[in-house]
Amino acid sequence: MKIPPVLVPLLMAALLCLSGLTSSAWAQEAPPPVSWDELKERYANYGKSPMVTEVAQTDAEFRLSHISFANAKGDTVTGLLLLPKKEGRYPVALLLHGYNSDKESMVKFFGRPLATKGIACLALDAFQHGERKKESGDGSGGSAFLAILRNTIPDWRQAIDYLSTRKDMDLKRLS
Repeated sequence: MKIPPVLVPLLMAALLCLSGLTSSAWAQEAPPPVSWDELKERYANYGKSPMVTEVAQTDAEFRLSHISFANAKGDTVTGLLLLPKKEGRYPVALLLHGYNSDKESMVKFFGRPLATKGIACLALDAFQHGERKKESGDGSGGSAFLAILRNTIPDWRQAIDYLSTRKDMDLKRLS
């Protein structure tokens, strides 16, 4: 079969991308499976609102608070809660940042425009990101990505439990 000349660069790019996926960063050994007891511990606080510390921040346009709480492992989870100035009951947007980003970027680029439309926003720092970043390890590769997911998902579940206790949040309109 003859390959049309137009497709040759696309196929070359695809092969380069695929070869990059098998590089040493992504070819690391998979982390060991999580035991049932460890998994139960991670989700032990689900359905229970965490004890959240909320500190108001100065903002001319919105009500902005820095929040923190201890997750099921005892680690401190940090976030920003952004609300419109006017008191009310708001739909809520959860702002989940990407790899190597943080809560401040999410509030700046997405939260502020949403708050102008009357939508409350919560952004958390993912595990090993923002205020939660530790200097150990390079943080790259498949194992690091799985650790981020395994540690951040239960934190978000706790954060949603916290939002459900607030009278100014309409969790029927959660996105």
